[in-house]
Amino acid sequence: MTANSILQQLSEGVVRCFLAAVVVVLSSVVSIYAETENPDTMHVELGAVGVTARVPVKIAPRDGKLNVSSSVVNSGPALFGNNDAIRTLQTFADVHTNNDFAAGISVDGMDYSQNRISTNGARIFNPFHMLGLFSAFNASHYSGYSFSNVSAGHNVLGASLDACTAAYCDGLKGEATIGIINAAASVVAPVVPSGNTWVAASLRRSYFDKIFPDMIKYDHARLLYNFGDANLTVSHQFGDNRRVLADLFLSADRMLLDDAYYDSNGNFKWNNIVANVVLELPGLKQRLNWSKLSNGFDLRESSVSASLPSSIYELNYNGELAYKYWIFSADVAFRHSSPQHSQSDTSADANNALELSADVSYNRRILTNTSLSAGVTLTEYIGPSISRVYPLPRISITTDISGALSISLRTGALAQFSHLIKESDSGLPANFWINADNVFKPQHSWYGAIGASGKLLNGYLSYNVEAYCRSIRNLPEFTGCILNMANGGYRPLDDVMQGNGRSYGVKAMVALNCRKLRMWASCAVGRSELRVPEIADAYFPANYDRSCDFKMSGSYKINDKFDFSASLAYATGTPYTRASMGYMIGENLICEYYPHNSSRLPDYFRLDASLSYTLQSKGLLRHRFNVSAYNVTAHRNVVLKYYNYSPKNGLMGKESVLTSIIPSISYTIMFR
Repeated sequence: MTANSILQQLSEGVVRCFLAAVVVVLSSVVSIYAETENPDTMHVELGAVGVTARVPVKIAPRDGKLNVSSSVVNSGPALFGNNDAIRTLQTFADVHTNNDFAAGISVDGMDYSQNRISTNGARIFNPFHMLGLFSAFNASHYSGYSFSNVSAGHNVLGASLDACTAAYCDGLKGEATIGIINAAASVVAPVVPSGNTWVAASLRRSYFDKIFPDMIKYDHARLLYNFGDANLTVSHQFGDNRRVLADLFLSADRMLLDDAYYDSNGNFKWNNIVANVVLELPGLKQRLNWSKLSNGFDLRESSVSASLPSSIYELNYNGELAYKYWIFSADVAFRHSSPQHSQSDTSADANNALELSADVSYNRRILTNTSLSAGVTLTEYIGPSISRVYPLPRISITTDISGALSISLRTGALAQFSHLIKESDSGLPANFWINADNVFKPQHSWYGAIGASGKLLNGYLSYNVEAYCRSIRNLPEFTGCILNMANGGYRPLDDVMQGNGRSYGVKAMVALNCRKLRMWASCAVGRSELRVPEIADAYFPANYDRSCDFKMSGSYKINDKFDFSASLAYATGTPYTRASMGYMIGENLICEYYPHNSSRLPDYFRLDASLSYTLQSKGLLRHRFNVSAYNVTAHRNVVLKYYNYSPKNGLMGKESVLTSIIPSISYTIMFR
């Protein structure tokens, strides 16, 4: 396919997309002025989660969807002085336990690159800071989170998580927190007394490099790391259910590596920037956003060096029209990918892609106790050397037999047109995105799930059980060694293979709600497997496979001033590929390996705890003091296994291990 034909297809696609957007807008104008009374319209509550001292824990996720309020997040352990939405989700059965200092989350046995994480609907390509201890969400800026373990309609194979700001402003309020690891501040202020126009701003900055420069031992290397976040949201309400919102999101990570023993040093950096505008009208919601991730990877060791930047950005429009039982939407995404490349060759493998999607869904109660949700997404993907249309149907049925039992059944198809090539699971900027093409083909998946949920003991006990299975085609698998990056002329795409995968398992969760005590426990048993012909004829475990994952969490309100919370996690170890030998040819390190993912890290265990004291002073101020501890039992959790090479000792296996308790003390002042 020539460059001219690609440009022609892109142009035709833009025209089609523009026409689709016009149809949505014109239809919305009709709906705004049409009669608004729909007596047959049913509002379906898709599920909610609550974990506060006063609100019970609800775990009835119809269609796999949950709404998580900020009070839910704030009730969990405030580790390192922070409450984090993604850490809260990790206590539920859908989300698997992470290794320490591993960025990303696996949902229902899928890879974290298959999730869509966003802020007010705008995608964030790297929503985690290095080590996975913090997500890029400053909890004080958001009022709630919308989670679905199947992200239908978003052109990803996994889950979706959207962080949402408040819809209204009820007056000036804010908070500031300072701890031994990071500091944060946020404020929400009405621009006019009516509160129809308001602005919210948040900042967060860490100082790992000043307080814990040696928190992670990586052989002889010294790691100096810090990160920062910034949020700015402006909202204007100009009538009932009419609002315009502008959103700006920034995050930045920096890490320096200094290893005098091996005469090596590194400079690593990565940045997210998201700009977003949302228009909400009765029955209609439109969004236009721009999102970019930039990575910088500079490494020098002895006489060899590597400078390998990468980036990806996306311009996206989405329009959604709701009318009675129907929801119509159009989505257009233009994406530019610049994979990891030598700094002297800035055009290597860079390309563009266009996704044009139209979606229709139908949601209605078809019987007294039965609800139906069905839909189809039609996506045309125009990428480098590839152009194809994908029909993606889905259906979900839920029957309420009684208050103690609801049965749900759902199935459908999903597709994803971008791949994350992972050379590290710790969030380092060695990872990079590529657009699907005729070599690295789009990912495609079929999923199915059947579940039961309900309440027992007059609502004090809730439960949810679900069995799931997924088949995945065209999964990328990196088979190289990150040490090869220092070799001259290294092209990581040469070490990427594609194969098929599958995940299946059973997960269950129970929650107990008492007046002061809220506890819940979850367990998931399953497998995530891949089959790549160039690696092995049979299926082998995926990097994120967890055979068993058990978690408990809870909070206890001691009195009006003291709150205690704790969480426990146990999981079987994840697979990795062990090197059998290494040798030098010239200045290039060549690694040989045992069968791919044939080894496993030791089992994982961690207990965290947090105690908060809140003091209400006279006036509008509140003070909160928090003491928390990460890995209370000082259990020996292996973070990763890696290798070094020396002419004297050859290839040497090493371990990065967390064996210590990481305490934290923070102080927060709140006003309103």
